[in-house]
Amino acid sequence: IYIMFLNPAFLSHRLEFVGFPNNALMVLGRSARTFIFGNYLAESLHHYFIFLAVGIALLMKWFKKGIMKNLLILIVSISIFVEFFSGWDLFQPIKLSISLFRTFAFQRFVLFFPLLWYIVFALSLKTIYKNFKKLAVILLILQIMFLFSYASESVQGGGLGVVFSGNYSYAEFYDTSLMQEINGFIGRPQEDYRIVSIGLHPAISQYSGFYTLDSYQSNYSLEYKHQFRTLIKAELDKSPNHLKPYFDKWGNRCYAFVAELPNPYLYTKNNGIKIYDLDFNTSAFKNMGGEYVFSSVEIVNAEDNDLKLLNVFEGKIWKIWLYRG
Repeated sequence: IYIMFLNPAFLSHRLEFVGFPNNALMVLGRSARTFIFGNYLAESLHHYFIFLAVGIALLMKWFKKGIMKNLLILIVSISIFVEFFSGWDLFQPIKLSISLFRTFAFQRFVLFFPLLWYIVFALSLKTIYKNFKKLAVILLILQIMFLFSYASESVQGGGLGVVFSGNYSYAEFYDTSLMQEINGFIGRPQEDYRIVSIGLHPAISQYSGFYTLDSYQSNYSLEYKHQFRTLIKAELDKSPNHLKPYFDKWGNRCYAFVAELPNPYLYTKNNGIKIYDLDFNTSAFKNMGGEYVFSSVEIVNAEDNDLKLLNVFEGKIWKIWLYRG
């Protein structure tokens, strides 16, 4: 609250939010997809059995007016609004001229989807239950089973969803024992130096007390973004259609991106990938207080970047190459 409203000297990196404009037809298609399947920011998982229940309830009431129809209209309106405002090229001049429209993420209105869809689901079951009690119970059970069997990259499922997905747990992801092994090897107070991560999320080392130059932040200074960019400028230039706009036009992931890594932050061990042509500004890294690089993939040309391999550490899902600049 202070930096956004009470500190006029603070300039947020969100001022450079531009978005990725598309034509009206493409955005309309995305709106339909958002309505049917929801949004990864707030998974409502309504696209099978809730959709079915809503369809049956609407047919039974023969499209009479009511709160359920109003809620559906609201959901449709949000689906259209968030996609057109964030992605339609017609809005880009407005967003560029008014900073609020860049810095405030209007697409976050999709966070209401789970609440709205499950209210609609409850109203639908109430309508069905009046005439078909068993059908209402079956639909409820099917939705519960679906929720406990679902797993994706953005949703950690429950029960069988985890068992069959192969996803790792929070404990495996953060692997504090591995991080503490690295901390013990370095043998220095963590506040005395800074690190960056390549091929894995900075949150993993942050969770174990390391101080990082990289991070996922929804709001930080524009000055810092530009300073950090000097570390990865050459790598961004290698990826003009992917990493460069991803960082320059958004930048919440203030990560040490590498053009050779298609997915820049999730390489578990035995991935078989190596970095052969890293172009990392180690001098700028040192000027920012950086000393160590945690990489989940081997950097073959590390010495060309004045990075010295100190050791390799292996945990259950991660293998970390420790370099010093």
